Amino acid sequence: MQPLRRTVFLASLLCGLSVVGCGPGNNDEPPPILEVDPTILEFGPNQDSQPLIVRNGGGGNIVYSVSVSAESNGVQWLKIEPNGGAVSAGVADALNARLVNRDGLLPGTYGGTVTVLGQNSDAVSVPVSMTVGQPILTVDPAIIDFGTDDEKLSLTIKSTGQGRLFYSIVLPANW
Repeated sequence: MQPLRRTVFLASLLCGLSVVGCGPGNNDEPPPILEVDPTILEFGPNQDSQPLIVRNGGGGNIVYSVSVSAESNGVQWLKIEPNGGAVSAGVADALNARLVNRDGLLPGTYGGTVTVLGQNSDAVSVPVSMTVGQPILTVDPAIIDFGTDDEKLSLTIKSTGQGRLFYSIVLPANW
């Protein structure tokens, strides 16, 4: 009878550890658990893309959709591709979070939210920040001197900072 006791004890131990199903109705699969990584997306002034991982940390299957709220001054600056999918237990999808447009946005930091909504699971919200850098005007040469012989000179205008630089050149009317 010794071997029978060991078998019963082992089955009881495994049942307590939830390694095997025990008793009627206990063979149910765990519920789906929607997980999103990273929990915060931060885009610096020179960063245009980051991965966003959607995972099912539970059982079953999760069909999910992604919505983005990242608009400033009428400019939708963030896009997630693809904007939905399905993940089964222990599986992950890699999405691409990418900046669509910094044009028309003044230098500074902008905020938004990416929400992943899973069917049969809770929604997960991921805060997003994006920085638009400050352009710095650089003119070369710094001093324009036509002297007595020159009729034309080359002038280089560029930004040594970040972001787009908009400029205009104004000359006196008698030039």
